[in-house]
Amino acid sequence: MPVVKLTDLERAEIAKTLASWKRETNGAKTSATSSVPDESLVTRGRQLVEQSRCTACHRLPGNDPGVTSVPPLKLRQFNWDQSCLSGAKRELGRPVYENVDVQALQAYVESRLDALSPPSEWTKGRSVLERRNCLACHERDLGTGIVPIAGTLERTDERFRGQSQALIPPALTAVGDKLLDKALALAVRGEQKSPRLPWLQVRMPRFSHTEEDQRLLLSYLVEHDRIPAGAPESLPGSQIAVDQTTDAQQTLLTGHALAGAGAFNCVACHKFGDYEPRNVALGTKGCDLLMIGDRMRSEFFHRWTRAPLRVVPGMEMPNFNKPVAGVLDSDVDRQISAVWRAINDPRFTAPTNPTQVEQLLIVEPDMPPQIIRDVFTVSPQNGSGYVARSFAIGFGNGHSLLFDIDRFAVRGWTLGDFARQRTEGKSWYWDLAGVDVMTGFNADNDLVLLNEATEEVIPATLDGVRVAKLLRYQQDGERVTLQQTMSFTIDDNSQDVSITQEFSTFSDDDGTGSGVLRRVTASPIPEGYDLVLRSSAETPQLAGA
Repeated sequence: MPVVKLTDLERAEIAKTLASWKRETNGAKTSATSSVPDESLVTRGRQLVEQSRCTACHRLPGNDPGVTSVPPLKLRQFNWDQSCLSGAKRELGRPVYENVDVQALQAYVESRLDALSPPSEWTKGRSVLERRNCLACHERDLGTGIVPIAGTLERTDERFRGQSQALIPPALTAVGDKLLDKALALAVRGEQKSPRLPWLQVRMPRFSHTEEDQRLLLSYLVEHDRIPAGAPESLPGSQIAVDQTTDAQQTLLTGHALAGAGAFNCVACHKFGDYEPRNVALGTKGCDLLMIGDRMRSEFFHRWTRAPLRVVPGMEMPNFNKPVAGVLDSDVDRQISAVWRAINDPRFTAPTNPTQVEQLLIVEPDMPPQIIRDVFTVSPQNGSGYVARSFAIGFGNGHSLLFDIDRFAVRGWTLGDFARQRTEGKSWYWDLAGVDVMTGFNADNDLVLLNEATEEVIPATLDGVRVAKLLRYQQDGERVTLQQTMSFTIDDNSQDVSITQEFSTFSDDDGTGSGVLRRVTASPIPEGYDLVLRSSAETPQLAGA
């Protein structure tokens, strides 16, 4: 039995759980550990086991299998009338197989009478893999391992909601081609010094293989998986390009740039030593690539990066078949080779900025307002965070507004370029690209009802995470119109108010100042109440705005 690495607390919890289990015995509930065996029943049970010849198939400590008198199947004059395929004879204590194809079994046995070839090392190794039950947890080729169980746990247990990927150990597909022999030996024994994928909630137990079993298992994995040196490639290219034209220092710099956000963007998902990628979903987290050559074969790395899905179907990793323009003569094989050499250089440090700007939007003076509805970041001066349901408007006079539709709140006002889209890890964001005109905006909704008599403030009713619902919007010339509804609770009754906002450009008569004009109208306003637009920002940051 393998050794599972457990803390003292985990062992105590398992023991407590097992001890609490009950079992039904003659209709009465008794503890699984409280029953005292009756010696007479034990003796009678042993006699029944011997009479039924259970040990002919099952291993029981202290019991002789008792199969010395059973004739071997290799006898040419085998008496089938005295076999388990004949009628039942209870006194012999042998099983009866009434629904089997007797003729097929006889034909198979008689075909095996001559001397058989001994099983190959490959076959013995596969047998070890099966006996150790490795594929009960690990995916390999068409085997799904523990994946169905992880999916069931996620659906049925709230504690594992969204955690199924943390319950699935690494796939063993092509593992013999992937790992160096020494690393593979450590892996099959479960003797790694530290978890290689620390976010996984499942753990690899430690196996005490015999030297022969370990040799057979490693031999099977290598012989079955490893592509021989010099084998033809099924993909054009994908060769290991050893670049002799650049020195180690230049290769380190080139590989550093290629691993960054402006190129192959390895830092989006993969750990590099002390560097940890941010905003990465469980299913896309990658292993530590720093000095990966201590474990992985370079031949596999080059094949894998060119076509990960060819090795492990469903793997969420892109194919790197398109070269980065202008680097190493735009040769993708040389570029991948440079990355491999760089990440296996002890001097390698991960690119510290994992962000890549994908596009920048500018609204020219003669252009109509531009609208973006996507996830936007909020600057630290305005409370930080994100606006999931945003409405960003860029005007031709250089002013831009970020409006939170759900919260009915202005979250940013800038002057200059409109917006930029960037990637950080596996996430995509928009930012307002200009300079802050005003700061201090927050997520409090801009509209409240004020009781004229008592001056009591009535905030909008919160529905989940939103206080306002978007009905429609339109852009007409230089003006953008939004129509929304908000609900207010007055005397335990809900009152819906329709609100229309118009945003347009504004400038002083003398042309010294510019800005955005926001006009808000609402109906019906409950009798005895005023609709108040709160002041949602501090003093201006730019003169003339």
